[in-house]
Amino acid sequence: MNFFRIRSLLALFICLACTEVVKADHHKKIKILYMGGRDHDWKGYYESIVPLFKKQGDFELVLSNKLDDLKADKIKDYDVVLFFGSGGNVTDPAQESGLESYLKNGGGIVGVHATDAFKKSDSYWKIFGG
Repeated sequence: MNFFRIRSLLALFICLACTEVVKADHHKKIKILYMGGRDHDWKGYYESIVPLFKKQGDFELVLSNKLDDLKADKIKDYDVVLFFGSGGNVTDPAQESGLESYLKNGGGIVGVHATDAFKKSDSYWKIFGG
């Protein structure tokens, strides 16, 4: 599968995850927290998809590799969390519980090449069906 097709599929998944947000207020930009991983070229991938989302105009992407951005007081500001890359571990129970609460309250999540991230997090594995 070529890189363009992967980017297109990613855009489709994000759009589907954000359907309810768009219905509620179609003028509000959909704010996406792009969580990069330790492995793979997560920064390069981010830089390659930003122009697609800017051109579309309805999305705001915020890049982070700080796990504290998963805490409830920070993650609540986003409509979707996109995980890209593998490796790493949740280092604070508040990060894990923040993600759980976010999802229970209707937040969206997308995993791209992220199925082996956070190997010690039971919550992460349950979310992605592991």
